[in-house]
Amino acid sequence: MTFGKCAVLVVEDDATLRSILEEELTRSGYQVSTAPDGELGLLKFIEQAHDLIITDYNMPGMNGATLIKYLKRVDHYLPVLITTGMTQPDLLVDFLKFPNLLILPKPFTDETLHEGIRSVMANRRTWGKQHRRKHLRIPLTLPADTNAHGPIQIRNLGLSGLAARVTNPIPVGTQLDIKLPIEENSIQIKAQAVWSRGHECGMAFKDLSENDVSTLKHWFFRIVSNSPNLSP
Repeated sequence: MTFGKCAVLVVEDDATLRSILEEELTRSGYQVSTAPDGELGLLKFIEQAHDLIITDYNMPGMNGATLIKYLKRVDHYLPVLITTGMTQPDLLVDFLKFPNLLILPKPFTDETLHEGIRSVMANRRTWGKQHRRKHLRIPLTLPADTNAHGPIQIRNLGLSGLAARVTNPIPVGTQLDIKLPIEENSIQIKAQAVWSRGHECGMAFKDLSENDVSTLKHWFFRIVSNSPNLSP
């Protein structure tokens, strides 16, 4: 059994093994993206939410343990496979608190790889493209201003849009200019209300510049990696 349309992120510093995993998972029907280290893996996850992470434990720079801790702050139930040649029991103990996580000792076969995937995905309540936002949404509390609808309180924010509490209900289809206070400066973003329930509203971004996307991505990276109290 494979989880069709499931998006998998493979984080592995060994280029040969990374290529083998990408080929096997693609052949099995998964949508696969890869990264050679933890930092790039975290940025890839910020760019697009994934259903499953397969990561090496020992990597230069940000290792697999640190990457997993950051990812689990955003999605506590995210399925994760850790591949490692280490056998210390302390490694397993460190991750027992996380659900949907399995350690896969190296070397492993295609069969044990797929068994591991089935194991960590079995308890995932929703998976697949139809249940997944195009981009990661980070839960936070952030005040912002709009052009004609007053201040809003952002509840979650991603590269494709946001959800916020608003002072006055905003009708679906309303065009907005949002001033986001990002780091020392602020950026102006055009958006459209795509859903509205009383004082809660969802807004989709429109015509983001490459510079705006880059600013948001690196800001998200800092939030996830520097905020120990972040929770889904």
